[in-house]
This record gives sequence, structure tokens and C-alpha cells, in this order.
Amino acid sequence: MGILDVPAYSRADSDARFAAAEQLSSFFVPVATRAAPPFQATIGLSDGVILGGTAKVAHVAVRSFSTPRLAYSNFYPAAGVIEADTPNSITVRAAFEPVSGTVIPITFGGRRSIVIEPGATVYADPLGYDLAKGTQFYTRTYVEVTSGQKFPRCQYLVTAGTEGHNYGNPIGADLTSTGAATVNGQNLGTRVFGPSMISGHPIDGGKPVIGLAGDSIVRGTGDNDLGLFERALGNNYSFMNVAFPSENMSGWIGSNGLTRYRRQSLLAQAGPSHIVTNYTVNSLGQSTFLTDALAIWKSLRRMAPKVHATTLTPQTSTTDAWATVANQTPSRAAGDETRRIEFNTWLRDGAPISAGAPVASGTTNATRIGATGHPLVGYFEVADAVESARNSGRWKASLTSDGIHPNTAGAIAASVAIDPLVFGPISLA
Repeated sequence: MGILDVPAYSRADSDARFAAAEQLSSFFVPVATRAAPPFQATIGLSDGVILGGTAKVAHVAVRSFSTPRLAYSNFYPAAGVIEADTPNSITVRAAFEPVSGTVIPITFGGRRSIVIEPGATVYADPLGYDLAKGTQFYTRTYVEVTSGQKFPRCQYLVTAGTEGHNYGNPIGADLTSTGAATVNGQNLGTRVFGPSMISGHPIDGGKPVIGLAGDSIVRGTGDNDLGLFERALGNNYSFMNVAFPSENMSGWIGSNGLTRYRRQSLLAQAGPSHIVTNYTVNSLGQSTFLTDALAIWKSLRRMAPKVHATTLTPQTSTTDAWATVANQTPSRAAGDETRRIEFNTWLRDGAPISAGAPVASGTTNATRIGATGHPLVGYFEVADAVESARNSGRWKASLTSDGIHPNTAGAIAASVAIDPLVFGPISLA
């Protein structure tokens, strides 16, 4: 475990902002799993041939809540993994399915259909329904474009027998009306357009809301879009994941925030009390990586009272599918592994800064994590959980399937490094 945020709780400014965030969390906050903005860089958009159809996605309620409200976003990670508008508007209809086969149509400003302009996020009308924590439920989303147009793809369909889609050309049927047929079990293993956030009014207000920002490891690549961070939260906390796979730090802080404002808007709607980030790992080739990391933490600190970082995991090649440590070789570009170790050492020393800039590990009289003036209140020791030995540059056996991302076993092992009680009490109701 890394440095926790106990010292920061005594700071008056942090206390005031945390109290405000807690009060906001009594209203609409994220209440379900598997709702995220479009993030899949390798697929990004549909192919311009498929005209759309209906997708059904399974979710789990992480809190007991009433009045679900769905959000939908029309942007995606474009070339260079930079947040961008989809090139055309899309037409969307949606439904809430609390029990498989029971379809409750959703409206947008009192209308069944909504045209979402490029780059926009829209919020549906709150629905008069309530669900208990731990309940699996479903959303149905119909998306429609014309020939040559495209729509974002996000959620990865993995739940056998209950998820599916009917995308095609001609367009798949709209199955968002009461009594409509289902698409259970159709086209699993593919990505669909679905809600970017599912919020609701929780029965136990004032509990933490966790924002997750970073790259593919935060997003859950290698673990069916779940990953170590969501596993650590254990379906017990409200959270909003806005990570982009393959994004480097310039994707968040570039052009004075113009490369993130769409996701930042969603994050602001979630009202996070804490944000956890692993930014840096895709930017180790940049000489400014420490300065850029500090800039990102400062940016995130403006969105939440408490920000946590993580140590960075290794990257290797192998001759035996990562079954052993001995047959791995660090595979980052020259100098990048040295910089990873430098970053981890600096973070473990409290990420010392002076006059608002990073200073070397071991510097005396510097400002460190948890102190007034530092943007971080804590960090999590993720690297030690999956690395064969500190700074070895190699994964523990069988914790990765590609040398870059934790696989399911790796995500489970790494999740132990994140003690969610640091964020506050879990939602019991």
C-alpha cells in the first residue's frame, strides 16, 4: 500500500470541498457498472456501412437507488487517441429493462427520440423506478445513422445469454418499445453504442463518488473492460470511468484542456469526491513527464477534493507466454524503463515539489503528498503488487497476457493494492 491520505483530511480547504461533494452525492450520482463514454481507440466508430439497430447491455446496481437517468455521448477517441467529435449526428432511442424482457421506454425532453449532435452528451428524462443494490438490470439503446455516417462504439458484450445487438444494413429493428422482442445472445464479443453514464438518486446519500482517469490499464484492457480499479471498488461505490486506452498525458492536458472537455463534462456531472489516475505510463518517452504528471494532478484536483496516483507497472516480452519471470525481457524503448523507475521512486518519496515544480527524490524541505499545496492526497502501490521484485521490470508469473496490461489474474492481484476504505464507507444499502 502506498501513502494514504490521512494528513490531507485535516486541511480546511479539502474538508470544505469534500463536504460539498458529499452533499451533491445525495442527488444524481453514478449508480451502475458498465456505463462509460466511447473509448475504444482501435474501433472507435462504426464502419459507415452498418446503419445501426438495438443493443442490450447488462449492468449491476452499485447502490440502491431510484429515478435512473441515462446519458449518451456522441464523441470518440480519434487519430492519436485524441478526444474528438463524431463526424455526424446520430438518432437515439432507449429503454430501461429492470428484469429481462420487461421494457420501459425512456424519453428525452418528453420525446422518444433524440438527435445527438457531434460532440454532445444528452441526458434522458429521469425514470420513475427504483432498484436494490446488487441487482442486474439492462439498458436497450437504438442508434440510427444514414449511409456513410458513423456512430461511436463502446461497451463490449460479454454476458452470455442476456446481451446482444442486431446492427446491420438494412438497419436492425428498434426494440426499445414496451413488449418488444429481445436480442439476447446475439453478436457477443463485439462493441456497441450504449449509455455513457447511468445516474440515480441513491438511498444512502453522502457516500463517496470515485472518478477514474488514465489509460488502458484504468479502462480494464486485458480484463474485459473491468480492470483492477473497478475490481477494487467491488460494486460498492459510485464511480465514473473516463479513461482512454493508449492515451498519453498530452491527451488530458493538451491545448489547455481542449482534448478532454467532453469527458471532463461527464466527470463533473458525476460529482467525484475522489479521483484516481495512473497517467504517465504512456508518456515516459517525454522529458517533461514529471512536470506533465504534476499538471494533470493539478487539473484533476480542480475537479475533486482528493486525488490519488498509482505507481507504474512494467512492460515485457516473453518466450513462454509470461508463464515465468525468468523468460521475460523488459521491452520499453531505451530509457523509458529507467524513467518508470524514476517516477515510481519519486512517487514513493511523496512526489516532492518546490515552488510548484517537481524536485528530485530525497530533496529536503520539499512539499510532499498530503501536505498543503500538493495536489495529491495519496498514492497506491500497484507496481509492487504485480512486479516480480521492486524495480525488476518484470511481471510476476501469469499476471499478464501481453506484457503491457494485467490480465484477469493480474487485475485481481493489483486490485489488492487499492484499499477502497481510503475513499470512505461503502454503500451498504
